[in-house]
Amino acid sequence: MDRILTEFIRALRGSHVRVSTAESLDAFHAADLVGYDDRAMLKDSLAACLAKSEQEKAWFDSCFERFFTVQRMRDLAQTEEAMQEGASSESQPAENNGEASEQAQQASMGDMNADSGLESQSELGRLLTSGGAADFSLALNQAAQSVDISSIRSFTQRGLYGRRMMMQMGLAELEDEIRRNSESDNIAERELARRLIQARNVLRAEIRDFVERQLVLFTSSQGEQFREEVIRNMSLSNMELKTFSRLNEVVRKMAKRLVAVHSRRRRVYKRGQLNIKKTLQSNMAYDGALFDLRWKSIKVDRPRVMAICDVSGSVAEVSRFLLMFLYSLNEVMPNVRSFAFSSSLGEVTDKFQELELADAIQTVITDWGRGSSDYGESWLDFKRLAYEDIDHRTTIIVLGDARNNYREHQSQVFKQLSERAKQIIWLNPENSNKWSTGDSVMHHYQPYCRLVETCNTLNHLERTIDKLLKNAS
Repeated sequence: MDRILTEFIRALRGSHVRVSTAESLDAFHAADLVGYDDRAMLKDSLAACLAKSEQEKAWFDSCFERFFTVQRMRDLAQTEEAMQEGASSESQPAENNGEASEQAQQASMGDMNADSGLESQSELGRLLTSGGAADFSLALNQAAQSVDISSIRSFTQRGLYGRRMMMQMGLAELEDEIRRNSESDNIAERELARRLIQARNVLRAEIRDFVERQLVLFTSSQGEQFREEVIRNMSLSNMELKTFSRLNEVVRKMAKRLVAVHSRRRRVYKRGQLNIKKTLQSNMAYDGALFDLRWKSIKVDRPRVMAICDVSGSVAEVSRFLLMFLYSLNEVMPNVRSFAFSSSLGEVTDKFQELELADAIQTVITDWGRGSSDYGESWLDFKRLAYEDIDHRTTIIVLGDARNNYREHQSQVFKQLSERAKQIIWLNPENSNKWSTGDSVMHHYQPYCRLVETCNTLNHLERTIDKLLKNAS
C-alpha cells in the first residue's frame, strides 16, 4: 500500500501540488488509519494532509479522481484484505465470474469466451477468455505496479511499458500456446488459437489506452512542448478536457498551420506557368511584342465538404474535434455542411452560423447525441435532406464507429451516395482489429469509400484533412 500512496504523491507533484516530506508522512499515517475501503474518507483524509490552498484542492480533486478510480479502489481493498489473510491474489486462478454477462464480456476482451470445447492452458489465456471484469482490472493494475508505470516520462515510451506489462501478465506463455495450437491438426485447438490471437490483439489496445492515461497522470506538469505532443498523439477517447486546458488552442494552432500551407499553395498556382502558344497567338497583332501574357494556370478548387458525424457515446468526443477542425479551416474550406446523428440524422450547419464555434459544437452534441446509433436510418435521412445537392465535386466525410446496434444497415443507400459524390472518406475512431466485430457493420460500407482510416487522435485528423486539401481539384 505504501507504494500506491508514493505513486499518488508523485502524481500530485506532477499536477502542480507541492508536497513536502513531512506532509507525505502525514498522508501515510492518515491512509493507515482510514484504509482503502471508503473512497470518500480516504480522499478527505489525504486532502487534509496534502492540499493547502483552493487552487491546490482543485488540482488534488482532479488528480485523485484520475488516480483512484472506483475499480482501482476495489482492487486495492481486495489486495489489502488478501495481504491481511496471508494469501496472494496473484497466484490464484479466476474461479468466479460474478459480474453481469455484458460487463464480463467487455472486460474479458469482448466475445472471447465462446465455448469451443477447449480451455486455454496459460494463465493469461484463461484471464482473457474466461475471467471477469474485476480479475482483468486487478491483473492490469498489478502488472502496472510491477513495471513501475509511474516512471514513464515520454510519449515514445508507451510501447516499451505496454510490452513490459504484457510480458508481466504472461504474454510469453500465451504466445507459446498460440503457436502450438495453430500448428495442431485438431480443429478445436486451431479455433482456440484464433480466439487467443483475437484476445491478444484487443489486450494490446486496452494496455495502450491504460499506459496513455498513466502518462498524462504522471507528466502533466512537464513543459508546454511535451504537453502539446501528448495532446496531438493521445487517443481522444482517453482525453480529459480538464487535464489540458489548452486543448482547443492546440486544435486551432493545427488548423491555422493547414490554412497557411494550403493558402500559399493556391497563391503559387494563381498565375501558373507561361503558355507560349496562346501568348504568341494573342499578340500577333502587336508585331510580336508580348503585351498580353497568357498563363497555364492550374486551378485548385476549394473542396465542397459534407461532414456526417456520429455524436452518440464516446464517438461524440472525436466528432467534436473533427467539427472544430473543419470550421477552423474556413479560409480554405468555406463550403462545409454538417450533419449529426445518433438514432436519426439532421443538418446542423445553421448552428455554426448562429453561435460561437464551441457553443455550436456543444449544442449539436447535446441535441443529437441522444439514443443509440442507427446508421441505416441516418443514411435514409441524409439522402432525403442532401441527395440533390451532392455532385462530382462533393466530398463526404463520415466519422463514426459503424456500430449499428444490430439494426438494418441500408448499405444500398450508402452505395448510391458514393456513386453520386466525388468521394467518401470514412474516419473510424476504433482500431481496425475491432471493425466488423460484434454489432459493427463497417464491412458493408468500406467497399464504397475511397479512404477508410483509423482516426482517434488529433494527428490523425490533421493528416486526413491535409490529404483532402492536397487532392482538391
